[in-house]
Amino acid sequence: MDYRFRMSITSLFILFTLLLPISDSVTTCKKFPVDYFIGYPEDVVTCTPEAGRYGCYYLRYTRDSESRDGELEGGCGHDLCRGKEANCRVYIESNDQVDTVANVCCCYTDECNALEKAERLPLWARLD
Repeated sequence: MDYRFRMSITSLFILFTLLLPISDSVTTCKKFPVDYFIGYPEDVVTCTPEAGRYGCYYLRYTRDSESRDGELEGGCGHDLCRGKEANCRVYIESNDQVDTVANVCCCYTDECNALEKAERLPLWARLD
């Protein structure tokens, strides 16, 4: 009986260890671009796990470019997300209370959670 109890405890420990990365799959990432009045990202975005991965969402406002309203400029690009990117469209509320279309880059690596990489979005990577 003692052997079965130890085996069940060991099995539960192994199962818990395997499930631990799944619970860590939701993370928070810095929200870009930076509000320059504050000097650092004022908000974070909770990243939704997708297929067991987690992502950092990088925003690029179209109002910072010459593209027409509703059009996205930039893109993730393989340099930013190392080939593991997902682009989607989202409306966000800017500081002047105007809803603005932003480019959301969903990076699925820890290495892309950096301001300098987030600001280096390739301008040629346009979304249709």
